[in-house]
Amino acid sequence: MDFQQARACPPRDFLTEIRAWRTNRELGFDESFDETLLMPILRTTLLHVPSFFNSQTTRIVVLLRLDNKRLWDLISNCLERTRDRTLVPSETYEGLRRLGNANGSVLFYEDTAAIGALLQSPNSARYVGKFQSLIQQTSAQQQFVVQTALCVEGLGGTLHYFNGGLIDEAIKQEWAIEPGWRLVAQIVFGKVLEPVGVKFHSPLDGRLIVKGGDLLRNQDDGGQDSKAWDWLQNEVNHVLTA
Repeated sequence: MDFQQARACPPRDFLTEIRAWRTNRELGFDESFDETLLMPILRTTLLHVPSFFNSQTTRIVVLLRLDNKRLWDLISNCLERTRDRTLVPSETYEGLRRLGNANGSVLFYEDTAAIGALLQSPNSARYVGKFQSLIQQTSAQQQFVVQTALCVEGLGGTLHYFNGGLIDEAIKQEWAIEPGWRLVAQIVFGKVLEPVGVKFHSPLDGRLIVKGGDLLRNQDDGGQDSKAWDWLQNEVNHVLTA
C-alpha cells in the first residue's frame, strides 16, 4: 500500500487509541484473541516505523502460550540468582511469574551487526556521539506502535525492560536467538484482569509551547479565540480529565 492508498483508508481516531494506552500489570489469557492478527501488526511495525538513517536495526521475537510462561519463569529465576532475596519482596517474583499466564510477549532487540555497519557509513560520522540515543529512539517507536496496535485489538499490555547480563544470555540460549542481537524490552499482552486506576496528568502549562502561526491567536482581537485555539483547549481538557 502506498501513501495515497493509506490516506484513502477509513481513519481511526489515533488520539483516542493513545488515551486508551495504559499499563496493565494483571494479565490473563484471552482465548478470543486471533493470533494471526499479530503478524500484520509486527510486519507493518518493522517495515514502516521510521528508523535513524533508515537503519532498520530493530529485531522482534514473539513468544506465545507455553513459551511465554517459560520466559517469565526464566526471568524470575535469573533475578533470584543475581539479587539479594532479602532486598526483593517475594511478591515481585510472583508478579513476574503471573505474566506467564498472558497470551504472549513481544521481545524487542537491536542487531549489533547492523548497528556496526551503520557506524561505517560516511553519513554517520557526525552522529557518532548520539548513536545509542538514536537507536533507543528507534526501538521506543517500535514498542509504542506495537502496544498501541494491541490495544486497538482489545488486549491489555505491560512494557518491561529486563535485559542485559544473565537474562539476555539465558533467553538467547533457550530460544536460539542470534548472538549479536541485544535485548532491549518486552511487551506482555493478554486479557485485562483488573481495571487500571485513574492516571495522574501533570498540567500542560509550561510543557506545551507554540510559536508562530494561527494556532494560538493574540487575545487583542476583542476576545474572540480561533477555532484552532478552541480545539486545542478541548484536547487539553480531555487529556486532563481522562
